[in-house]
Amino acid sequence: MPRWSGGRVAVTGDAAWCATPLAGIGTTLAVAGAYVLAAELAAADDVAAAFAAYERAMRPMVEDGQGVPKIAPKLMNPNTRLGIRLLHGALRIASTKPARRLAARFTAGRAKEPDLSRYPVPEV
Repeated sequence: MPRWSGGRVAVTGDAAWCATPLAGIGTTLAVAGAYVLAAELAAADDVAAAFAAYERAMRPMVEDGQGVPKIAPKLMNPNTRLGIRLLHGALRIASTKPARRLAARFTAGRAKEPDLSRYPVPEV
């Protein structure tokens, strides 16, 4: 969605950004989004300003989580026996220690999550 709020209504989680299940980050985004939205609403006098701050904090992480190549769902859900065999073979190779180390080297980097330390810890 281009905007996650309008007037006095905001959305979060799958209603706002719906990352693909292949990204493996949907629950993290939903919980972080709810936390950031609640904290911004609690800290702001103006609802519109709170919604804007929420979106500024969350959008980089959401866009990063949505960054799955368009072909990935087709590759991960083959329709033919050959496709299934190729997928299983690729997953078998990907699950080996050398392949995991190589993938970690290329995918590790600075995460784009919001800085949650700027929000006060709620008292329980």
